[in-house]
Amino acid sequence: AGTCSQYRLGRPITNNSNRYPTQVPIKLDGMVCIAAGWQHNVIVYQDGTVFGWGSNSDGQLGLSQRNNDNHPVQITSLADQKVVWAACGDKITAFLTDNGEVYVSCKKSPEYKPYRLCIPVRCVYCACATSRVYCIGDDGAIYKSQEDPTSLVEKYVLPSQAYDVAAGENFAIAVTVDHVAYGLGKLGDSHFVPIPSLNDINVYRVFAYNQHAAVVSAEGHVYTWG
Repeated sequence: AGTCSQYRLGRPITNNSNRYPTQVPIKLDGMVCIAAGWQHNVIVYQDGTVFGWGSNSDGQLGLSQRNNDNHPVQITSLADQKVVWAACGDKITAFLTDNGEVYVSCKKSPEYKPYRLCIPVRCVYCACATSRVYCIGDDGAIYKSQEDPTSLVEKYVLPSQAYDVAAGENFAIAVTVDHVAYGLGKLGDSHFVPIPSLNDINVYRVFAYNQHAAVVSAEGHVYTWG
């Protein structure tokens, strides 16, 4: 449901009158994850194939053509890779492969095709901010890409190993194995610092987009701000 502009709902029409949820014609068998961006969506299947639909105006789908698609089409530019996870930002997508590499597709990716980030370790997770990508390495550190994926990545080492990260517009939230939440803010912080209001909460998962965030505690409570 919601706006269907840029075919983001996977429908042949582009009006804004889709007030009621309608099933999207996608294959559900073998689905690993589905990622949603501003105007595009990506699905990863168990066999490592990736399908996407919606806007590709900035190359965010990694398709060979930059047309918008109103139905899921395979992202063949990653056909030689086995993708195990994907994340979407506004006009950017990150793809995590089974060998720990992260590929990024956006308007600054060469030829608008998925470009591999230069990260010195295997990655185990990735998340998209509005226009950047945050990855967790198997060393427990966080690696942040610039808006241009061909640039050098920044490395952040937390007091304990990180196992979850989420990001919005110019901020990121990370969770360590001891369930402590750390924030990287847009006010000039150059490193992740503990979030005081979450000091007494065992944080389990973190989610973010644009200018808001939410965490789920180990006890099953949800906290949100922004």
